[in-house]
Amino acid sequence: MQQNLIGLWHFDENSRHLANNALQDGQPLSVHGALRTPRRFGQALELHLPGDRVTGKGPGRLLCGSVCFWAQVNGGRGQVDLLNIQGMIQITVDLSQGLALVVNVDDRVLVSQTRLTNGQWHHIAVTFNPDGVTLYLDAQKTADAQQPFAGLSVSNSRQNYMQIGPLTPAAKPVLIDELALFNIDLAPAHVHDLLEGVLEPTLPDQSAPQPGMVDATPYIDRKDPTCGIQKAVNALGPAGGIVTLPMGRFTLRQSIKLPSRTVLKGAGFTTSLQASPPVATQLMTSVKAGTDHVQVEDTSLLEVGDDVLIASPAQTGWNATRLTITRIDGQRLWFNGPTIADYDANAPAMVCHWFPLLSVLGQSQVHISDIHLMGNQNSIGDTPFGPDHACSAVQLMGAGHCIVERLLVEDWSHDGIGLYDSRFTRVQQNAVRNSLGHGIRIGDQSGGNWIIGNHCQLNAGVGIYLSTQTQPCIVSENVLTYNTKGGIATRTQTHQIKMNLTPPAPQNATGTSEVPGVPGVPGLPENVNNVSENILIAPAVKTKAPKSKSTSYTNDHISDMGSSAAATHNEHSVSRRMRGLDAFD
Repeated sequence: MQQNLIGLWHFDENSRHLANNALQDGQPLSVHGALRTPRRFGQALELHLPGDRVTGKGPGRLLCGSVCFWAQVNGGRGQVDLLNIQGMIQITVDLSQGLALVVNVDDRVLVSQTRLTNGQWHHIAVTFNPDGVTLYLDAQKTADAQQPFAGLSVSNSRQNYMQIGPLTPAAKPVLIDELALFNIDLAPAHVHDLLEGVLEPTLPDQSAPQPGMVDATPYIDRKDPTCGIQKAVNALGPAGGIVTLPMGRFTLRQSIKLPSRTVLKGAGFTTSLQASPPVATQLMTSVKAGTDHVQVEDTSLLEVGDDVLIASPAQTGWNATRLTITRIDGQRLWFNGPTIADYDANAPAMVCHWFPLLSVLGQSQVHISDIHLMGNQNSIGDTPFGPDHACSAVQLMGAGHCIVERLLVEDWSHDGIGLYDSRFTRVQQNAVRNSLGHGIRIGDQSGGNWIIGNHCQLNAGVGIYLSTQTQPCIVSENVLTYNTKGGIATRTQTHQIKMNLTPPAPQNATGTSEVPGVPGVPGLPENVNNVSENILIAPAVKTKAPKSKSTSYTNDHISDMGSSAAATHNEHSVSRRMRGLDAFD
């Protein structure tokens, strides 16, 4: 059993930001707000405040495996997220159902027949193999699903990550200890052995890794899909550090993926990252989910190492497949992972060379600044569907405690800056111009973010868009000029949007206002004559989409949203959770 360990975290160290892996050369986990407390074996991890979580790299592809840990739940309301591995194994406790232990494994749900006891330590184990999945509570099998299971997989759609938490506001503190990953499905006797004590081995040197500093100049290689910048980022140790980019224009064919505790800093707008021209080619034959290759009409403009999106008019966004080309054989493309859905060649389904320039996926404490990001004159190639919200120039997915500042995003084919399921992040002092999508999009499940001091101009969508199920954010002091669908759009009234009024646009010959230089596009109402913190300039019509019930607020309509008490509560709770950003202050 010991030789099959692929990850082991005791949580006994006193580091505020890292939890060491007890295996030689094992990857540590990044700790975000969680504390150490003397409990089960030595110390344990305590998720104490809302948003506390621990993140890191997952096991990757695994046909058979097991995950085991000790947990103590101390009540509350709603659901407690204990562990999420690559979005395919999610272990939660349903507090509304008598502390029911629930495991979602891909497309199946296991519910423990035995309930947890409030305030008591329990050992939890999930094992899987091609024949199915089994759940153990305190070494007793309490649920199983004897259905074929393909194991854990990794692709651009299924990212290689692992997360403990986050703690929800309605839950009381949760404790986790002795997290272990195995590359075999443990037998019941082995699961029982884990009740007896602490797994070994441990590292001979438990000193915490130190942050580093990397100058990307020696790594620059323009034949590389990321021009060598990803190699410079990877040269940082597990504690992260600073990567400085030199002056110059670098054309990318693959997204740069930033891990936790990384600072990526350019030399101002003299450092330009530009996307290679977008390409779209149609599938010649339909494919089933799980396929690692497709046949397309034309591969002449694609290269090995290109990031691509496989999509159809009905399969875009997070329902599309994001992969990297590993081999090109005639009209056949081979990828680094399987497709996540069936694709009908007659839909039509297409392979699109679309990708974010900078990606933060399931990571935290990432700081991006002082870079010019360039698209391709608003071109997305010949496709039957428009811009894709999963391909923003800067994409944060499942991220937290990050800073995105002083970027210039121009001519991007999708949204300029996108946050999805991301929290406690500052998007500030950026300029987003002439995007085919929105300037800045705050996607579902995101909350506690600051959107401050940005300039969104001439974007085809909304200047700043706050999506459905977005938790309270602060939007302040932004300049939003000549965005086609309005300055700010939101589907919820809970945000702190500090808004007054703006000066009117010039009057045309008919006495109505228009956007200067864009005849026929309405400007601002005549009674708008004050300066605001969020400055919006045209178009100034309030629009409603009947199906989505999304409201686009313009200068004559926006006011402070929510009560002052709610706003004060939001600011206090958000500022508390930002304590993990002290490394960048």
